[in-house]
Amino acid sequence: MTPPVRYPLTVTCPDGTEVRCVDGEHAAAAWLLTAPLLWRKLGRVTDRHGDVDWDLVDARLAGASSGERLLAGAARDLYGSWAAEPTSLARLCATLDTGNLRRVLEAVRLLRPDAAPPGGWGR
Repeated sequence: MTPPVRYPLTVTCPDGTEVRCVDGEHAAAAWLLTAPLLWRKLGRVTDRHGDVDWDLVDARLAGASSGERLLAGAARDLYGSWAAEPTSLARLCATLDTGNLRRVLEAVRLLRPDAAPPGGWGR
C-alpha cells in the first residue's frame, strides 16, 4: 500500500539540493522537472520552495526532444501555469517511455493524493 502524501514534501534534485514543496502543484512540477530526462537539459529551474522559473524552462528547452517538451508541458500543466500548447494524455501515453509516463502518474498523485486507487498504485 502506498503511504499517504503529506506536505510539506521535499523533492531531492539529482545534484543533491532539495526543494521543499508546500502543496501538490509545486510538488508535482518539481517531481517532473527533476526527472533525469529533463534534468540533463534544464538543471535546476525551481527555487527552494518549488516555484518554477518558466521563462528559464522555455529558454533551456530550445532544441529539446518531443519527450522532453511533453514532460515539461505536463509539469507546467500540473503547476497550473498557462501553456500555448496544452499537453494531452494521449500524446503523453504515445510518446513517453514507461519510466517517464510512470513519473507523470506519480506527479498526478502528488497533486491529487485522494485519487489514488484503493490499495495504492502498486508497482
